[in-house]
Amino acid sequence: MKRAAILLSAMIMAFSISCSNEHGESPTAFSFEAPEAPSDLALTPGSTQMTLEWSYPAELLPGISEFRIYYYYEGYGVEELVDKSTTTTFTDTKLIPNMVYCYKVSAVDLNGREGWRSETECEMVNP
Repeated sequence: MKRAAILLSAMIMAFSISCSNEHGESPTAFSFEAPEAPSDLALTPGSTQMTLEWSYPAELLPGISEFRIYYYYEGYGVEELVDKSTTTTFTDTKLIPNMVYCYKVSAVDLNGREGWRSETECEMVNP
């Protein structure tokens, strides 16, 4: 048992040494700010399509590479990536008339970090 404690102590010490930088200091904490969630998601239904529009602060747009559009299946709480857009609009085509479609949108920054998703909006495709 004493041998195991010594071995464990040596492993912890080796790990501690390998986690410090070349000057013997501990590494700095990791942090990043996720992009804001898009707001004011609005859906405009067509006969076999849905047009989505949303708002995003103009001063933050230069730091955004794309927006990701998701279906949201309310009964299951599941999200599925539909497509991506580089603008604040998107048209989803080849939809089934009289079906309800729910969507969420997120922003992705220039480093590929995805932010929170917008509130869910649902609408029925026109007959």
